[in-house]
Amino acid sequence: MRKIFFTILLIFTANFLFSQYTMHGYVYDKSSGESLIGANIYFPEFKKGTTTNTYGYYTVTLPKGKHDIQISYVGFNTIDTDIEIEGDLERDFYLNEMTIDEVVILGQKDSEKLQDKVEMGRVGLNIENIKSLPTVFGEFDIMKTLSLTPGIKLGIEGMTGLSVRGGTPDQNYILLDHAPVYNPAHLFGFVSVFNGDAIKSFDVWKSSFPARYGGRLSSVIDIKMKEGNKKRFRADLGFGLLASRLLLEGPINKKASYIFSARSSYLDIVTFPLKLLYNAGKSSAYFNYRMLDVNAKVNYNLTPKSKMFLSYYQGVDNLVNKSNNGEHNLIKSGGGLDWGNRTLTLRYFKELSPKLFFNGIIYNSHFFQKIFAFEKNPSEEYKRDFDFKNRTGLNDIGLKLNLEYLYKEKHYIKTGLELISH
Repeated sequence: MRKIFFTILLIFTANFLFSQYTMHGYVYDKSSGESLIGANIYFPEFKKGTTTNTYGYYTVTLPKGKHDIQISYVGFNTIDTDIEIEGDLERDFYLNEMTIDEVVILGQKDSEKLQDKVEMGRVGLNIENIKSLPTVFGEFDIMKTLSLTPGIKLGIEGMTGLSVRGGTPDQNYILLDHAPVYNPAHLFGFVSVFNGDAIKSFDVWKSSFPARYGGRLSSVIDIKMKEGNKKRFRADLGFGLLASRLLLEGPINKKASYIFSARSSYLDIVTFPLKLLYNAGKSSAYFNYRMLDVNAKVNYNLTPKSKMFLSYYQGVDNLVNKSNNGEHNLIKSGGGLDWGNRTLTLRYFKELSPKLFFNGIIYNSHFFQKIFAFEKNPSEEYKRDFDFKNRTGLNDIGLKLNLEYLYKEKHYIKTGLELISH
């Protein structure tokens, strides 16, 4: 009987001394309120840590007591503070952007480095670092930036089509806020459709694609849009040699924020006088090209543990060529090409417990291409009236239901269901 008593006492004592509690929360940019993806949460005394997920959320298990914690993210000042663990703890952190006076490079043993979740073949790039790279015609291009990473190259020099480990550009699966984008280029491949002002982060898988993306031939490029500044209104206007950009973002109320971004080319403005002359019969030819991108997103915090996001994208290219020929310019001919993408995504996120999340997504992705040509010849000898139009497209409606369970810092389980109607 005494042995049983001491055994039970030993078990309860061990549970008391070595009991583990869950600490969880979000990491935000203090100036804008944007959640930070891939922020590091590190505990020096245990030489372990974790990183935030795509929602800026983290969770970690710790023993009872007082512990030192470091929260860091590229381009932001590190927070180094103490926390007291008496039970399960919910704690959010807000990081300030770094102002650099000097650069100090420190070496560190491999055993002390914070290791991210191991995902073979994955490359994650920071959009702010991309903006610091040299640009072509004043347009920073995330697709061309990817060609600077190992295993990825441009299919044709100067174009945005990517060849990943020997694959062709059409074998890349490109997602914008979970919706597929079938045509990722403007100007016949010279400029990508993704406006960097509206992009928050993007990941590229060159191999070992996660099952949640399905079977893919060459690569997966997963792009996330910004959520909008939750602290204050902000406007930004940029000019390049090819296009101009406009960015508007700010809070709607204490629970919601928005972002709106647009980009348009200049050529249609330059050729507008030619259009007026052509319509007035003072010019025999008219040519025009225009590209336009629009990104918009609204997010709303339903409760402290649930959020809803609505994002929209539309990109359009328009090419037109018209001419008048023959005697008195009576023969009118011309043609053109229109093509573009449109995506709409509604996403719902729910924190079911400190370690269990639900994510529901409904999206629509539409790609269209329109070709037209005409000729009108009223002369008696060669009287002809020709008009040709052809329209093709792809339209997807999809549903994704995902559950993510964070068991330990280095162990997590993801499961889900995806339905697509083509």
